[in-house]
Amino acid sequence: MAALPALILIAPDRFFWVSDHLVWALHRDIFEFRNIFRHVHDFGIRPSLSTISILPVLAIPAGLALGRARLDAYRKGMLAVTLFPALVLGMLATAQVRWLGNQEALWIAVLAVVTSLISDSTLRLPKWGRRAAGVFAVAILLQFRSRRCAPR
Repeated sequence: MAALPALILIAPDRFFWVSDHLVWALHRDIFEFRNIFRHVHDFGIRPSLSTISILPVLAIPAGLALGRARLDAYRKGMLAVTLFPALVLGMLATAQVRWLGNQEALWIAVLAVVTSLISDSTLRLPKWGRRAAGVFAVAILLQFRSRRCAPR
């Protein structure tokens, strides 16, 4: 198992193409390889909303609500199996915009599991919970209002 890391350390240009300067030069000009901050800087907030998902933001209040619930090991496992890959792809999507679609698909699965766990448990939402759900529903609809990704 140590052979691959050793080869990368010994001769990175020969065995690890990501360290090749030509590859980095090519990636600099390809849209999909830009980080999310450069994407927003280049295209602006409005066009970026059709590319960048707000689903991870929706998971925050749901996760806080689940923090109050008493979940057994099976339900915690269900949440972990969907949440961990979504978080990993979220980090990849921050580094390169090309991962945003995959990340959004995984967050849809996370929100489906979180919704089922909230409805299955005896958890009671606070008074502000319904209002927050309405605000998030409107935010999701506004997100998909514009499908233009690049400035003209």
